[in-house]
Amino acid sequence: AINPIVLGRKSRRAVDLAWRQFTQLSAPFRSSADVEELERDLEGAAVAGPFCAYEVPEAEGRMVLVAGATGSVGRVVCNKLLLRGYQVRALVRDLDEGTLAKLPDAVEAVKGDVTDLRSVQRALQGCDKCICCIKAPPLRKQLEKVEVGGVRNLAVAMIRNKNAMQHKLRKEALLTQQIQDLGTPLEGANGEGTTMDTSSPTSTAIQVTKLALSHSKYIAARRDAAGEAAAGAPGEEGRERHPLDHWKFQLKGPWTGLGQMSEAQAYKLNPLKSGILTNGMIRAKGRITCRGVYAELSKDLADIPQAHGRDVSLAGFEAILFKLYGAGKEFTAVIYTEKTDAQGKKHRQTFKAPFKTHHWKECAVRIPFSRFRPMIAGEPPLDPAQIVEFGIRFVPPKDALNDLLGDHDDSPSEGASLAKAMAPLDTLEDPDAAPPGGFGVQGNARPKQERDPLLFNLRLDWVKAIPGGTEPDFVLVSCTGEGLDADVRQNVIQAKKAAEASLRASGLGYTIVRPGPLVQEPGGQRALVLEQTEQSRGPISYADVADVCIRTLHDEEAYNKTFEVSQEMASNDEMYELVGVMPDRSAGPRSLAPALARLEKNT
Repeated sequence: AINPIVLGRKSRRAVDLAWRQFTQLSAPFRSSADVEELERDLEGAAVAGPFCAYEVPEAEGRMVLVAGATGSVGRVVCNKLLLRGYQVRALVRDLDEGTLAKLPDAVEAVKGDVTDLRSVQRALQGCDKCICCIKAPPLRKQLEKVEVGGVRNLAVAMIRNKNAMQHKLRKEALLTQQIQDLGTPLEGANGEGTTMDTSSPTSTAIQVTKLALSHSKYIAARRDAAGEAAAGAPGEEGRERHPLDHWKFQLKGPWTGLGQMSEAQAYKLNPLKSGILTNGMIRAKGRITCRGVYAELSKDLADIPQAHGRDVSLAGFEAILFKLYGAGKEFTAVIYTEKTDAQGKKHRQTFKAPFKTHHWKECAVRIPFSRFRPMIAGEPPLDPAQIVEFGIRFVPPKDALNDLLGDHDDSPSEGASLAKAMAPLDTLEDPDAAPPGGFGVQGNARPKQERDPLLFNLRLDWVKAIPGGTEPDFVLVSCTGEGLDADVRQNVIQAKKAAEASLRASGLGYTIVRPGPLVQEPGGQRALVLEQTEQSRGPISYADVADVCIRTLHDEEAYNKTFEVSQEMASNDEMYELVGVMPDRSAGPRSLAPALARLEKNT
């Protein structure tokens, strides 16, 4: 089959080359050898080579979905993707003539809406990348529905699409291994008794999107299976299930202020209660009333089931993701590592990273391993390969403890503490459960009443580990807010940041581009400035924004980064550093790498 796009580009290149060399014929002192060389070039030697310098080798066989393809940036993105050899699919709301006239004929238009998850999943089937350029009217409800909900749906559909593709690759890798193993070609057909060689090229190409360390739906399924087994066979091991699915919920700390108090008395003064809700979520609640005490919910990696009996290791992963409800309280994510020295002695380290939760809905909290700090200053940084335990810790605010205990009392009276602390813990099931929220939803807190700062109520849906990667799967075009009307600027920025948080917490490899005020002018006229200051230095053309988005698709330096981009501005007083120049064909498709390399990751 002949690709008309490629054929057209080759023709344009041939015409440009012929005209450039033809105009040189009138130049003086040209020898007959030069004319003969021109004739040989025009016979096809030069035309048979690469059609243009814009081709990228990674584009071969790659399908990219463009959401917002009929917008000012999306139309340029589609044209530039085609120019570089990608297959392009556009998600549009209507397939009428007016909409299709805005897209090149080579673009595959698919009807759907970003607010409809099913249509988004159909559009993303078979796609390798996604570029989101959607823009909603500056109305609060429309912004939440389109900007926030649309990005969330695209991220969810992209994850499901990647999981389906990974499952297919695993089946192909398993079949290849069975064919190579001629002695037992049918062993492991059901996934048992077969261990994939992770050193082979086929298996190394398979990358998981996330590793589930704990999940409510799996817990609920195991509880149902355990109940059926217990009802059918009283002696089955299904009856012997761990009450918290191997989660440990306990008091920890230096026990300052407890004196000679026993452990039983400590748990009376700092009551804890835990269990598994009917939907499989882990519930952990309590009230801390003593200094030097904190509550911790943790789990060992050794207690996580893994296929083929292999031990779970977080080597190669770069972040941990919690989906939980915390009633607006501040918690601390904790990670324990363990390493063995040359003498065989084990050394254990503790790492911490604080985070906040939403007041009235579930939220996804994504914490890169680079954010964890050792509890003891000067210890080595976190090594994901040495992680043996992870969890969540609640440390009561010091001011609240001082108000309760005063300056001299080390602990409250037992009776007063129990009367006040046990009242909220009478029931485990909560009929007024927080409504399910999406990835990292942000918004204005709406607490109904003053909350007890010493009381915490944690509901944990799932915990996942996010693997490291090399290329972004999702490129989001956001904004800095510059150039917007003052009456809508705050709503737009809030929606854009919520959409960005949703993408970061999804577990996909991402790049978030925040352009300055957009102008309709040719691209490549001035140098570009890439910064992470949440401030725009100046305007930028639609073509330059599209070029930046496409160049980040296969750039390792763009992985999991958020940055502002604008045209460089020069004045008599100040000259901004030129960190990226568009277009520079001699630099190739990675001309942004030097500018991206100095930007902070996981932003």
